[in-house]
Formats: sequence, structure tokens, C-alpha cells
Amino acid sequence: MDSPQEIKKSRLANGALVITEQFPSVKSVALGFWVDVGSRDEREEFQGCSHFIEHLLFKGTEKRTAQEISTVLESRGGFLDAETDRDMTCYMAWILKEDMGLAVEVISDMIQNPLFEEENIENERQVILEEFSGRNDDPEELIEDLYVETVWKGSQAAHPIIGNREIIENMRRDQILRFFQEHYIPSRTIVLAAGNLEHEKLIEKVEFHFEKDLLGQQQKRDQPKYIRNHRSIERELNQVHICIATEGVAYGDYDKAALELIKAYLGVGTSSRLFQEVREKRGLAYSIEAENYYMKDAGLLAIFASTRKDNAKRVVEICLDELENIRSGIEVDRLKETRYKLVGSLTYLSESTMEVCNQLGISTLRSGRPKTIQEDIKDLETVTPEHLARVADKIFNGNTLSLITVGLNRKEAGTLEAIIA
Repeated sequence: MDSPQEIKKSRLANGALVITEQFPSVKSVALGFWVDVGSRDEREEFQGCSHFIEHLLFKGTEKRTAQEISTVLESRGGFLDAETDRDMTCYMAWILKEDMGLAVEVISDMIQNPLFEEENIENERQVILEEFSGRNDDPEELIEDLYVETVWKGSQAAHPIIGNREIIENMRRDQILRFFQEHYIPSRTIVLAAGNLEHEKLIEKVEFHFEKDLLGQQQKRDQPKYIRNHRSIERELNQVHICIATEGVAYGDYDKAALELIKAYLGVGTSSRLFQEVREKRGLAYSIEAENYYMKDAGLLAIFASTRKDNAKRVVEICLDELENIRSGIEVDRLKETRYKLVGSLTYLSESTMEVCNQLGISTLRSGRPKTIQEDIKDLETVTPEHLARVADKIFNGNTLSLITVGLNRKEAGTLEAIIA
């Protein structure tokens, strides 16, 4: 894929924002409609509504049946999907360049003219209830929700994206429609495309298919505050699932690049420090990894491991030793290796129009402007050993770490919590 052209950005009269990055040599276009709404915008009685709506928008409009929505692009070799997060919902298509106008029409139709028929609401309610069952049966998925609930307790951002089971069971059509009408408006929508396209052509298509004169108010969101906290869920499992969490940074924070390097050094790939120390040297776990989670105004870093119950204490001790060690920094050569690993990964992503589109959408909603993958690479290159050590010292001191476990009883979890404390 050739080098991208300049990012172009236009604000339409109805408030929608259109952003494009052109790659003239490819034959496809990745297109996304990103709506600035997610689970953190849900009051208690609406918990899970954003995700519910994402499901329902595929179930038919005034113009298309559910089957037509699912096949109109796929039958032409295209791809249509959606995803809900705490602070955004995305409807994404990957199509041949000549089908861009059709994709704009289809997604515009979905997010403006859903029928919300009672029969479909009941069907999708059952689908989501099955998702709850799958989540509760999968401790790896469960602990990813539990740690956010635990350390952001008291914030609307804390509850799981899928919502609350009892609320979903009782959510009415009028509630869903009210939430939809409040949030799904052009001024809360960003249309992004990357690939072989012309910016002006996309604007023309969006203006033709998208609603006019629906300007909304800026939404107010409570900012999650990190609370050091511990939590344990007792389950009969063959493996114990462990999460060590700490406060991260917001998406647009200066320290984000350093935090990405810390994550990669500790727990990304088989060459990472924790993988080598916990699995390769000692055989204490099959998987161990680190991840960062970002929003516009807050972030988290978490380490996840699964191991036998009799190995749990040792795994936690090794993790704590490594977190303490990195507070003093890492060797220059290891920093270079880690940076090179991340730069390589980002370079591969930059060759996918879908990943470029994702990057533009996430960065625009979480930092206020489209940021390219190449800019992320430049940020990584500016991180010094001193910068990395400063960030690590801040987030891994003894007053910040939280422990979440699934599979231990209260006494067993208390033993691990005492180590963290």
C-alpha cells in the first residue's frame, strides 16, 4: 500500500464531521460511522441500552429488512459490523471502492431509520441474555469487566458495556427509542473513511443520505476516578484468574506513549518480561499479558494471568517484583527492543485501511482530532528511559495497585491482597 495522502476533515451543516485518509493504490475503502455514545452515557435504568441499540439497528429499517441489511454489502464481497464501547459506538464497512456510496446509504439508513419492532426487541433481548450467560461462564471475559467495575466504582463508566441483566430483561421499547433519539444525531456522528476515495465524493454521499438540521447539545459525562480496591469472586474453576490493575492515563495524555512501552515490555507477546519470567522460566501459567484501556478523560493499566490455585501466590509475587523493578527504569537496549516491537506492530497496522479507519475514529473521539498511526510511532520514538521510569514509578507505587480474582475463596484472596498491600 502506498503512502497515505493528507488527512482531510470537513464539518457539515448538520453538525456531522467527515474525515478521510486517501490511499490511491488500494482497491477498497474502510468506512465507519462513529457515534459519540457508549455505556458510560447510560444512567442506571438504561444500562446496556447502547449495546442493545447496536444489535437492533441490524434488524430492519423502513427501507430494508434485516436479511437485506446483512446481505446487501456481503453479496458484493463487502463486510459490515458494529461495536459498542464505553464512550463510542461504531458501524463499520469494508467494501470495494465502487461500493462506497452504497455503504454510506446502508449505514445511514440503519442509524436513522430503525424500526425497533417489538418482535425484534424480544428476539435480540434473548440474544443479549445469552451473551450474559457466555460472559459469566468465561472467567477471562468476566474479569475484564470486574476490574473496571472495581476500580471505577461509583462512575457511570464502571458498569459492563453489556449492561445489567435485570435491566435488559425489563427494558421497554419507549426507553430504547428515547435513548436512541437523544444520542443518535448528526452532531454526535463522525464519518470516517480510509482507502481509494475522494473526500468530496464522500461528503456528497453523506450529505445526500444523512439527516439535516439536527444539532444536539454537548453531552456531560462524569469523569471516572480511580479507586484502589480489591475484589474476589469465588468459583469452582480449574484455574484461578488474576488481575493486577492500576491507574493509567487519558488517551491524549503526554504519558500515553510511555505507558504503551511499559505495557509492551511487561506483557505483550512471548518476548515480554512477565511471559518469560512466569511461563518460560517457571511454567507457572499458560497465559499472562498486560493491556491499557483509554478514554478521553481517564485510563487504566491491567495485568491478567491464569494459573493453578497453588501457583497464584507465586505468580502475584513475581508480577509485583517486576513492577517494582521497572519503577527504576529499564536498560537502554531493552527500551530500544520494546520500541522496535511496537513500531513494527504499528507499521503492519498502518498497511490496513480498516486499522487506519479505526485509528482515525478512536483518536478523534478520544483526543478531539484525528491522529495517524505515524504520529503514534513518532511519540514512541521520543520516550526516554527517564520518562518511562517516571511514569512507571507513578503508577506502580504501593498505594495504587488493585487486585481482582476469580476462583479463590475469601480467605485465599485475602492472602494475595495482603501481598499487594
